[in-house]
Amino acid sequence: MLRHHGLVVATFLAAVSFTSCKPEETGTPCTTAADCGAAASACSENTCENKVCKTTNLAEGTKVAAQTAGDCKVNQCDGSGNVVTTNDDTDVARDDQECTDDVCTAGVPSHPARAANSACGTGGLLKCDGAGACVSCTTAADCGADSLARMRLNVPPASARRAPASPVCAG
Repeated sequence: MLRHHGLVVATFLAAVSFTSCKPEETGTPCTTAADCGAAASACSENTCENKVCKTTNLAEGTKVAAQTAGDCKVNQCDGSGNVVTTNDDTDVARDDQECTDDVCTAGVPSHPARAANSACGTGGLLKCDGAGACVSCTTAADCGADSLARMRLNVPPASARRAPASPVCAG
C-alpha cells in the first residue's frame, strides 16, 4: 500500500471505484446495468452511468410488450415511466365472418354487416344478405322456383302461389 500524507491510497481508490467522481451523484454502485436490477416499470430502464445506477424513462409512445390483441387499444409509455392505454383503431378484433367488417372506431370494436349482395363464399359465388350472413340468394328472384334458399326466405314455390282473383262482373 502506498501512503500519502497519512492516507492509504488503496482505500481511497476502492471508495472512488464504486461511486461517481461527481459528488452530486449518489445511488447504488454498479459496474454494468445488470448490477442495477430490474426496472420499476415496463416504461423505464436501469442504466449504469459513472458507476452509479440510474433510471431512465422510455420515450412517450413507446409500445410495451403487454398487449391485448383485438381490443382497439395499445399500451404505451407516457414519457414519465408510466404505462398508459390509448385508442388504436388498427388493432381490430377478427370475428371470422366474411359478411361483416372488422373495425374499431375511437377505440371501440364493432362488426357491422357488409352490404347486401357483396360477394362471399368460395370463389365469391355466394352473396352477403346485408345482415351478416353469407347466403346463396338474397331475393326471391335469385332463389329459383323451388330452392332451399327460397324456403329460407319464406317465399312459397310458384306452384303454391295463387293467381290474383279476376274481378267478377255483374251483368
